[in-house]
Amino acid sequence: MADVEKKSKEIKEMLEEFYKKTESRIKDLTNVVKDNILPDAEEKLRKNVITSVLVSFGIGFILGVFLMIFGISRGKKK
Repeated sequence: MADVEKKSKEIKEMLEEFYKKTESRIKDLTNVVKDNILPDAEEKLRKNVITSVLVSFGIGFILGVFLMIFGISRGKKK
């Protein structure tokens, strides 16, 4: 029984270490995105407002049609 407790502690420590490393990496990547990618994307969106809005509406319309079609066909199969 002591062996099981020892193994579970080792596994717990490994998982906690993995979690801390992953959390740190995610924070680093988030900061990189905030600092480098978002300002460029915002600038491009501001320059092409009409195009951005039309693309957003188009994607939403297409997704809505797909969801409606597949939702109706699933309902009929029951």
